[in-house]
Amino acid sequence: GTTFYRAPEQEGRRHGKGRAARDDTSYDMKADIFSFGILLFELFSEKFSTYMERAETLLRLRGENPTASSAPPSRGQNDTGTGKDWRSKAQERFPEKFLLTAPEAAQRIILWCIESRPEDRPSAEELLQSELLPKKLELESRYLQDALQILSNPQNESNKTILNYLFDRPAPPQKV
Repeated sequence: GTTFYRAPEQEGRRHGKGRAARDDTSYDMKADIFSFGILLFELFSEKFSTYMERAETLLRLRGENPTASSAPPSRGQNDTGTGKDWRSKAQERFPEKFLLTAPEAAQRIILWCIESRPEDRPSAEELLQSELLPKKLELESRYLQDALQILSNPQNESNKTILNYLFDRPAPPQKV
């Protein structure tokens, strides 16, 4: 995987040597959940002004910032996804502007997905069943097919309109 998206359990393969390290497949879909958390953070973040800013921000998010505390607490001590003590980890991992603009549920999902221990991360099913995600919208099949066709054609003017609407909206006000 790409450096910033690679889960901690995949790091051993990168630093390992010889055939045993190359053959190590001791990680599972929880590594993908970690990558999803990083990706979700980037989707809710404003564009970085430099590559260095991006690198520093993502290292901090991953908990690789030298000023950050050591390993995060286990799920039993601090259930990031559904617990109440997630704010201290958010303060440590997220840039100040992200804390002010990203929805609380998104912050909690991201932190839950990027737990350093795979067993502390949610499964895809746990994420989908979480109260942190909005309820599933029921869409008519035809409407969905039309929308997917529009979105699959970058030359379509409606494609640009839809994407601009989705990604250029200001974040909703935060409840404190």
